Amino acid sequence: MTSMNTRAMYWSVRRELWESRSIYIAPLALTAVMVFGFFIAAIAVLSANAVKLDQHTDKLAQPFNFVAVLMMATTFIVAIFY
Repeated sequence: MTSMNTRAMYWSVRRELWESRSIYIAPLALTAVMVFGFFIAAIAVLSANAVKLDQHTDKLAQPFNFVAVLMMATTFIVAIFY
């Protein structure tokens, strides 16, 4: 009996993912943009030799804070439309 319940749950989740692709496409697209942005920012920081990283910790943390808020907002919007 549990095998039948497990199989039904598996197909229910699979069907939801087929019908609502935004559940995983929106966060993946946002993550790809964020990784690209961090890559560009890392190149900019490494190319600027005059920057002392220990004196600018707030400036270094700002993109990560922004990305966390953006990811939460994306998840919230997807949840509303779902």
